[in-house]
Order: sequence, then structure tokens, then C-alpha cells
Amino acid sequence: MPVPTAFSVLAIGISTGGPKALSQLIPALPGHFPLPIVLVQHMPALFTKAMADDLNRKSALEVLEAAEGDSVQPGRVLIAPGNRHMVVRHTPKGMIVGINGGQKENGCRPAVDVLFRSVASSYGNRGVLAAIMTGMGSDGTKGVQALKRQGCFCLTQSKASCVVYGMPQIVDSMGLSDGSVNLNQFAERLTALATNGRRR
Repeated sequence: MPVPTAFSVLAIGISTGGPKALSQLIPALPGHFPLPIVLVQHMPALFTKAMADDLNRKSALEVLEAAEGDSVQPGRVLIAPGNRHMVVRHTPKGMIVGINGGQKENGCRPAVDVLFRSVASSYGNRGVLAAIMTGMGSDGTKGVQALKRQGCFCLTQSKASCVVYGMPQIVDSMGLSDGSVNLNQFAERLTALATNGRRR
């Protein structure tokens, strides 16, 4: 399936080292960033709300700890609540998120795989931009595989700029990454792709 020439959503999976990486990435995205962003950061309950509030203060985009029924829309970053899975659902009124306490996957809740599978199901081949960033373990790999079957474009964080090169390494080693990017270039690369489709 061809690489999308335009994108509808950005889905991010991140774990160990994530709060610091996100504090660099999210504030660097411009206010005109054209895609909604859905994000899983492995974290316990309560901590994600504090992180979202801090990022919201520093960013041109609206950053929220996601709640059941929140709208997935441009200008907004929805972060899965700690200890809860987040999924994206297609409704007659547009895309919304659902929050649930389902079983852990890969030892994680929230799990990147859970979010990414739902994005694959809800968006299909309508252009998904995915990013797997610093983190331990393999969460996100199966989700990227599901997205790739729909033709997504996936970036991974470079080994040199990861705190733990675990999650990106597996995606890289399986040939699922369309580009390995240093953290200090990630916002620029995502913005270029989101704005101009596949042009790099």
C-alpha cells in the first residue's frame, strides 16, 4: 500500500524518558500544526494530568489528559490517562476517544498497542502519521504493524537521542520505520510531514 500523501492524525507512543522528550517535542510544534495528536506515555494515574497541564502551559497547542468522549481535533493533544487505556472511535459527529480499564498489554496500561490498533481501525487508510519514541520494551510494535497494513508513515526516535532505545529499536529492526530522527529534529520533521504530506 502506498505511503499517504496527506495525513489525518498523529499517534505517538513513548515510555522511559518520555516526559523530558515530550517537554522538548510538544512545545516545539507550531500552533498551526494541522493534525490532531493522540499520545500514550506509560505513566501511573495522576502523573499524566500534571504532565498534560505543564505541557499545555508551555505549548501553542491545547494539551489535555484525555477524558471519555473528548473530540479528536486539530490543535489538540490528547494524552491517555495513567493506568487507563485510550482508544479512538469513529462516530457520526467525528472522532472521539474512549477510556477504559481493560487488561494490561505488554505489562502496560495505557498501552501504545491498544491506541494504535484503534487508530488503524478508525482511520483505515486515511493517512496516519505515527511516532515511536524513547522507551523500554516492545509496546507499540504490534500497533505499528496494524497501522502499516493501512499504509501509515512511521518515524522512530534515533538511538543517540533516546534515554532507552527499546521500543524504537524493535520497530527499526523489523523494517517498520520510515525514518529515524533525532529528538531535536522531531518537531520540525513531524510538522513538515503533516503540512506537506510525504515530502521530506
